[in-house]
Order: sequence, then structure tokens, then C-alpha cells
Amino acid sequence: MNASPLKIAVLVSHPIQYYSPWFRHLATRPELELKVFYLWDFGIKEKTDSKFGAAFTWDIPLLDGYEYELLENTSNDPGTHHFKGLVNPGAVEAIASWEPDALLCFGFNYATHMEVIRSKRLADLPKIFRGDSHNLYPVTGLRSKVARFLRARIFAKFDRFLTVGQANEGYFEMCGVPEEKFVRAYHCVDNERFRSAQPEAEKEAATWKNELGIPEDHFVFLFAG
Repeated sequence: MNASPLKIAVLVSHPIQYYSPWFRHLATRPELELKVFYLWDFGIKEKTDSKFGAAFTWDIPLLDGYEYELLENTSNDPGTHHFKGLVNPGAVEAIASWEPDALLCFGFNYATHMEVIRSKRLADLPKIFRGDSHNLYPVTGLRSKVARFLRARIFAKFDRFLTVGQANEGYFEMCGVPEEKFVRAYHCVDNERFRSAQPEAEKEAATWKNELGIPEDHFVFLFAG
């Protein structure tokens, strides 16, 4: 008799273009049952990005192929630009009612994340953390020490950390996370989407080169950053 699939609840701020393909892939695994709990509808409904000062929605499907629930955000100023930008009173109840076997949490520095992480109702639920912060440009002083102390208190509640590389692991180690809790999980690329878009992209690139007066046989390096 086959064992029941492992139920993984995922807590993430909003639909993110480079995580949705990963969720779709995990949802195809027979040994897993995945449900993503979103705290904000940025990216699927047109909203202004505070950093870039422009309103947009993603032109690729972000919610297809996996189970999800968009939780009501009651923040007076919704967004990921401040701690109270994600305030979802129903988050703990929604996650607990689904009865997961583990929680995968993306980030921690928002009101709802802290409510879920510190919830007594979810205290016995194994927790996995995913983040890509680093200390490549260290900040010193009292404020930095206090922040590191608080992060250590938060990270102590997690059983595993999905790390993206050495610098990321160094960041967690400075917050007291032992190496045995690390599991390498590099960032993913949706190769199939890029492959399918290649013919049209090459056609548009050739047209652009011609408009710019660049000979067809000349190689072009493009840097965007």
C-alpha cells in the first residue's frame, strides 16, 4: 500500500515569476501534496511597484498548475516595502485547517510571517526556511548586533534551511544556525519557457540590430543591470 503524500504548505508574500514554475514542478511529484498560501496579489493584479514607480502585471501565468490560496491582506499600505505591508489575520487558521505535514516559509520580516512562525497552534509543525540573504557587505554597530540577535531567535524555530550557496549559508551561520540544518537548493530557471520563446526572440533581435545599424554578422553583448 502506498504511503500518503507529504503535505507541504508554502507561505510566500506574493506570486513571484521565478518561483511559480518551481511550485508547478513540485505539484507533479506523486510523493508531495503542495498548497501555496499567498499574502498579497501583486503581480497578478496591476499595481504600482514602489521601487520602480510603475504599474504592471506579469505577462506569464503565475497561478497555473498548483493549488494555492490568496489570503485577505488587511494592511492599510499593502506591500513588501515595510513590516506591516502583509497583515493577514486568517493565515494561521488557513494553514492549520489544511493540516500540512510541514511548512515551507519564504522570508520572515513581515507581520504575517511572524504571526505564523510564532503561532502556538503551529508550534509542532516542522518548518523549512527559504531565503537568499548574505553578509557580503557587512554592517557593524549596535543595530546590526541587535538585528542578528533577533534573527537568531526567529531562525531557531526552523528545522531546515534551503540555501542557495556559500554566502547564504554564511549569513545563517552568523545568526547561529548549525550547518547540519542546511540543504542546498539553488535558484531555478524555467528552461522550457526560454527555449519556446527563442525563435521569436531571435527574430526580434535581428530586427533591432538592423534598426541600430549593426551588421548582421556582428556579435552583440548586452548588459542590463
